[in-house]
Amino acid sequence: MAKNAVYRVNALVSIPDDIILKRMALGFDTIYLEPPLRGYTNEGLLRPKLHGDFMEGFRQYRALLVYLFEHRVISSLEPSHVSENQELSEVEQDLLDCWLSGLTQSYMVREKIEETRNVAELDTLCANADGLLDAAGDSLTRFRAISLAKLVPGEFYPILRTDRSFSGQGTKMTVIRLVVDSLPQPGVDTPWEAIVDFRSDETTRLQYLALINWINEMAKSLLTANEINEKLEYLLMEYKRSIERHRLKWKTGMLEILTAAAAGFFTGNIPASINLLSNFVKVGSTALNLQEEEGKLPGKEIAYIYHANQNF
Repeated sequence: MAKNAVYRVNALVSIPDDIILKRMALGFDTIYLEPPLRGYTNEGLLRPKLHGDFMEGFRQYRALLVYLFEHRVISSLEPSHVSENQELSEVEQDLLDCWLSGLTQSYMVREKIEETRNVAELDTLCANADGLLDAAGDSLTRFRAISLAKLVPGEFYPILRTDRSFSGQGTKMTVIRLVVDSLPQPGVDTPWEAIVDFRSDETTRLQYLALINWINEMAKSLLTANEINEKLEYLLMEYKRSIERHRLKWKTGMLEILTAAAAGFFTGNIPASINLLSNFVKVGSTALNLQEEEGKLPGKEIAYIYHANQNF
């Protein structure tokens, strides 16, 4: 089952530069963005970079969004995802109440900000207002995740701003958090095309599905969060050691054959050279199956995490 994230984009950061979004793109099938993407004029969410020619920057920005949509990296929260006639659970109603309450309290604090003249008090009030707004936004993000799970096939995990973590109880939520924390954090200068290419690679996709299968298995286990984390660290170290040894062995064998073949040609020992060349062809065939062999190494369940860190 697809694992998706619900993420409220930072209004102060454009999508191409959002490093949290880039990391989520490595850990989830699709990221549903909050607030809804309705066109390309929302100043906070879809603001193009204001350098160089404005229209050219705007076209490039829009092209990137279309590119990410087409590759299912991101998706919008459409109005149909939350039906007005949908019956709300007690949890959902509480989340909506928290959202409205948080917004109200934030606006009240901002009214005090306009009245105060004390610099120290001003800093405190601004921090309180921002904290209330983030908490309110997180309540809405959690609400969206629950609503989406009712209407769209797949699992949905809210990405929160107050603690940069996941909300909810349960082992699967814990495993998801540990796995995402193990993924690399691509920098601002990491092109989105590199992330999409990595996600689209057939071998990488198989490794991702293997990781999802491992997550599902761990979610059914009786292991504690610490035990799951220790198991994850062990598998990462085991796979890293295994793949490095595997590749070193292959490179050493290739070097030995190349050296021996060259010696045979230079000494005129043609039969030996032909035999060595035949061995070289065999090694070349082995190289083509290198990825298949790597799929059998110990710790292969978390190979996706290893290769993501190697690439980013």
